[in-house]
Amino acid sequence: MDPIFRFSQRVTTLQESSTIMMSRLSREKAAQGHAVINLSLGEPDFNTPDHIKAAAKQAIDEGYTHYPPVSGYPDLKAAIIEKYWREHNVKSRPEQILISTGAKQSLSNLFEVLLRPGDLVIVPTPYWVSYHDMIRLTGAQFIPLPAGPDTDYKITPEQLQRALTPTTRMVILNSPNNPTGVVYNHDELADIVEVLRQAPHVFIISDEIYDWLTFDGQLRSLIRFEDIRSRLAIVNGVSKSYAMTGWRIGYFIAPEPITQQAEKLQGQITSGACSISQRAAIAALTGDHSPTIAMRRAFQRRCNAAIQILQQIPHIQYAVPQGAMYIFLDIRHYLQRPPINSDLQFALWFLKQYNVSVVPGQAFGMPGHIRISFSVNVPQLQEALQRLGEALQNLTT
Repeated sequence: MDPIFRFSQRVTTLQESSTIMMSRLSREKAAQGHAVINLSLGEPDFNTPDHIKAAAKQAIDEGYTHYPPVSGYPDLKAAIIEKYWREHNVKSRPEQILISTGAKQSLSNLFEVLLRPGDLVIVPTPYWVSYHDMIRLTGAQFIPLPAGPDTDYKITPEQLQRALTPTTRMVILNSPNNPTGVVYNHDELADIVEVLRQAPHVFIISDEIYDWLTFDGQLRSLIRFEDIRSRLAIVNGVSKSYAMTGWRIGYFIAPEPITQQAEKLQGQITSGACSISQRAAIAALTGDHSPTIAMRRAFQRRCNAAIQILQQIPHIQYAVPQGAMYIFLDIRHYLQRPPINSDLQFALWFLKQYNVSVVPGQAFGMPGHIRISFSVNVPQLQEALQRLGEALQNLTT
């Protein structure tokens, strides 16, 4: 090999995100003239609300075109502080907040600042695809904690208690969850916090990027548990709840020493997040939330329509989603004979033969499953799931 193309071990061990891969393959097939139904996208199919777009246009006219502060504009931080005061009766300080280029960077900043090689990080499984490689890049050990259909894909306090060790450095919780759509209610969160109280050496990350997309309309957050805030980071952003995936604004709230170190790191890598996007995010957090509520209700209607069809498909298991925009299907019954005997093989075959894109469960740490996104309208979703039933039936015959 040409020595110029001798790459670092860090990058050669990384895998392409399966969600990105399936979306790419869908686009490629659609470009060939096929009518593909893409259920692999992890983003709302709604436009950003008009009042948010208007704020961005106003920001351009007002000259917000220069470098923003590395940690974010003070008035965006104020909007985040007000959000958590309004929703959870918790007052944070500006020094605790770091605005980044999406919640993914917020998570990466936390991992890079807090983790050392050999640290143990417990992650409930199935998990969002990027946790695994982002943690491995730090040299820390990724410890999956599997939760299956029998517990609605939620970990139990007993599981967590058994998994914790003196060398556990971090626990990550994601609710509403990607890929399952399940939501930990307040009592379940309290039970998990009770276990974590007994492990004061463990740092906690709560990924709450889908907080406003909980179907019952209730907002839940670990920030409400006062006695763990000294070792808690709340990660959130505007991508999902406000249909702003392309605007790339995420943030975390954490103890000030952590935020200071993460700001230093971010200053060397990306500096501040896009100035125009930050102004739009202020409008999202402080403005009219009726478009978000309408989007949430649309996702719930799509979920209900999906369940009606899935109930007719035998031998699959799933937890009924309570939020986000996904359902996670256990299809292991149908993966028992070659050439389609893995979830990846099924996803590729299903796209090729039926023009429907889904994400294989192995990407989320749980082989034998597939993730379906409600990122299309009800007729398309119904058509895609009817094709799914036909495809699974054909595998048995």
